Amino acid sequence: MHFDLYNTSTSDLAGPRTGPATSQPIAYLRRDEPLLLSWMCLNFLMTPTGDLFGFCGEPRVAGEAFMLTLFDSETLEKLDESKIARVGYIKLARGDLPMNLGYFVMDARGRVIVVNGEGGIKFLRKGRGREIVNDLEIEWPRSVSPGLDFDQSRDHIAQVVPAYDEGYWFMALGEGYAYSIDEGPWFATPSVEREALIGWLSESGEVADVHRFEGAIIENGIAVDESGAYVVTDREILKLRSDRGRISVVWQHGYAREWEIPAAAKPGTLSVYGSGSTPTLSATDLVSFTDNAPRCPRDVFEYGESSGLAPSSGFDFSRCEGRINLVVRRRNDGRLVCRVPLFKPGRSANENTLVAHGDSLIAQNWYGAPPYKDHMWGMEPGLTRVDVRRDRSGCDVVWQNETFASSATVRLSTPTGLLYAPVHTDDETYAMSFIDFETGLPVQQVHIGGGPDKKIHMAPPSILPDGRIVQPVKHGVVVIENAD
Repeated sequence: MHFDLYNTSTSDLAGPRTGPATSQPIAYLRRDEPLLLSWMCLNFLMTPTGDLFGFCGEPRVAGEAFMLTLFDSETLEKLDESKIARVGYIKLARGDLPMNLGYFVMDARGRVIVVNGEGGIKFLRKGRGREIVNDLEIEWPRSVSPGLDFDQSRDHIAQVVPAYDEGYWFMALGEGYAYSIDEGPWFATPSVEREALIGWLSESGEVADVHRFEGAIIENGIAVDESGAYVVTDREILKLRSDRGRISVVWQHGYAREWEIPAAAKPGTLSVYGSGSTPTLSATDLVSFTDNAPRCPRDVFEYGESSGLAPSSGFDFSRCEGRINLVVRRRNDGRLVCRVPLFKPGRSANENTLVAHGDSLIAQNWYGAPPYKDHMWGMEPGLTRVDVRRDRSGCDVVWQNETFASSATVRLSTPTGLLYAPVHTDDETYAMSFIDFETGLPVQQVHIGGGPDKKIHMAPPSILPDGRIVQPVKHGVVVIENAD
């Protein structure tokens, strides 16, 4: 979902400019049953040679089969597919999608790196014709997760990204939470069932070293620069370095997180207690993310009753005015640059990376976001730009857009100076909103449509070299371009 190793959600390609624009839906059909529509594509990636890949799902008997799909970059015709994973319908219904389906990157050779559903890592590229070629496949070593069976090991490897010098960083999410009941179901104490880890993989596929995060899980992606990797666990942010494959921690800092009380979870969030934000690298020296500061005083949950582990009207939420914070640190030593509260008191959350350009950072509100299968109407609005001061003495809020509401990923085009993001409209349809980077004001909307086929959630718009935007929807994609 994050576009580059810095997770900037920013493109140097020019997207559609303001003025007359059109949107054209493309619904893909299943090859084996042409009368049935395929599912949506979660993300797109274009190689330096102009090959367009996407992670796309198709309905199958036992669930959703997700493929790495090769497209013709001009016609968007499907050329070839390579199976990655299968997700059962029950998991889809609750929005439980494997993280490896959203995070995929290229290495220096232009190969797409995917974590497949068979316990291995694939390095895929376009062949001489219209086919996907498996350039290298690494069976996942069981030694990385001692004591786990094969299925447990493979399901929690979420991301493999190239290091800057040689080799690859890989990340396993871990698993949580298991609950033990204390003073009542709203005071269930969570414990991590399996710790997250990060490791270093050689070019030949050998695991050189593994670092485990004691008592912590990861619910986001990682960021990588020339000096190391940056990870946000559910408890702290860390910088790690690899010296000939040996991993060491450069620095680590805790952050504000939600109370470990199931009833305290913010509506719409996927990351229950820790941050929902993948770290973002910007300028030449900054790493940023959003914390998960509590929205309520802890004693709010001492009142009322609860059914199961979900909050009920018995809790006094009128006292909840907490806000999450944008946290900016220096990359070299982890020193805090600023901590800026975001969005409305008591109605503040985030489950996405930041948009970063120069010293500017943009965060979107995720409070009240719908499940993956539902429309995004009714979620809390909020889009905020914060600029870091040049002398790194702090940060300043530049603008706040209090009408923008979306659970899709925002993308910035630096040539146009526009942010592109799908939003819901007053008539319960979807539109692509063009937002001015300088002012935060919407300058144009391009109609996408309504109905179940046009559902959009999390999937980002992708900008093609010819200026078109490809926006995944539930069935296929919508192409948005200027009407010349």
